Amino acid sequence: MQNIWLHRYALIIAVLTALLFLSGTVVTTNEDRPFYAEGQSHVWFGVVAGSLLVGLILWLWRTKERAWLWRLAWLAGSIALVDGVVGASFDQPPAGVRILHSLLGQIFFSATIAIALMTSQAWQKRPEPIEKTGRLKFLAIATPAVVLLQVILGAAHRHGAMGLAMHLVWAMVVGLFLVPVMAIIFSIPEPRLRSAGIALSIVACSQILLGFGVFIMQSIDADPEALIVAASVHATIGALTLATTVVIALLVWRVSVQARSAEPRPLSRRSEDTAARPALA
Repeated sequence: MQNIWLHRYALIIAVLTALLFLSGTVVTTNEDRPFYAEGQSHVWFGVVAGSLLVGLILWLWRTKERAWLWRLAWLAGSIALVDGVVGASFDQPPAGVRILHSLLGQIFFSATIAIALMTSQAWQKRPEPIEKTGRLKFLAIATPAVVLLQVILGAAHRHGAMGLAMHLVWAMVVGLFLVPVMAIIFSIPEPRLRSAGIALSIVACSQILLGFGVFIMQSIDADPEALIVAASVHATIGALTLATTVVIALLVWRVSVQARSAEPRPLSRRSEDTAARPALA
């Protein structure tokens, strides 16, 4: 039976994680002040989100929910713990540590979104049948990888580990890659998958436009505070873009599993011999 309160609880954790990521990017984007100098809100968001996640793990354990969902919550908790240790271990961490901290935050956010999806009522509904899912499964795996590389390049640029050129070039690659992905998703009758495709189109376009907006603001030496806000929102939408690709991958996986279970199983040799015998009068 669907537990609507469990889903709402998971949604709260996902929202807090988004605020946690946004507050973290505001701190790390401000290069004129020490790392975490004004990160009290970031720390508190992390404490609250981590505490609620512990509660979610206990909830899933006590209610005997699906074992794989409980393991996913454990995985998210482990990532959050490592991320917290990495973020709190340095007053002024080197660029590599900052990139790792950002990457773990991206993965943690995607994990909370995945948990919110798999505790929803929509996840329980039987998906529409799809005849061939081979190409779709490949794209479902490739798309998060392509977007993850983009957010890594963005984090590397934001923390001064590399220039902007690679991030801009790969942004165009991501945009071109998403065109056939969207075409295939929109050709599929499964409504949840199409809804996720629409969401990915919106956040990806917003991410690309914001990225070029930040580039223009840097070129014209825009107001530093406005640039910090724009860059922070840009990074947060990047995390949301990655999370949306993970949602699509999970939906494709569910459709594929449903398609395999709906396929007629071949008769065994013994069953075929039995069926071939004439019925006895």
